[in-house]
Amino acid sequence: KSALFKVNVETSVVEKVLTLGSPEMPARPIDISPDESRVAYVSIEGGRWNLFIRGISEANASQLFSSETEIRDLVWHQDSQRILFSASTDGVFQIFAIGVTGGEPKPVTFSDRDAFVLDVSFDGARIMFSSAKEEADIWGVNLADGKEFTVASDIDAELWPSVAANGKAIV
Repeated sequence: KSALFKVNVETSVVEKVLTLGSPEMPARPIDISPDESRVAYVSIEGGRWNLFIRGISEANASQLFSSETEIRDLVWHQDSQRILFSASTDGVFQIFAIGVTGGEPKPVTFSDRDAFVLDVSFDGARIMFSSAKEEADIWGVNLADGKEFTVASDIDAELWPSVAANGKAIV
């Protein structure tokens, strides 16, 4: 299970606020709304990634969105009415926004590189995100003349190749 705790900085007293998910479905990631009244979290169940919202003092959560692809990097907007998250679309992570009442998430980024939401500015006008595009190609070199050549190149990553003993195939 995932649990949310609070610590009194002056007294060092730790108090459990609420439990999220279950032992089989821990909640990750978790983020608290700017007004500190709600928690948003992701839980995986039956191969689906589910985005939930729950009031701090409420017993039940409301599902906002469900996806067959991974959801990560959850961040509340400063208005406490929207949540930003990163989700995989056609193999690339994009940033989406969804209202606290649910509905269809709206794309925020449209890049060919992964975009992972990190934070929202204090005024709510900008978001900070990291971006990456992982590419790794396999190259060869002709030992007779020292010339390099591409063996495998794709938009994704080719890593840890193994060449067949007869030299005719690569895994």
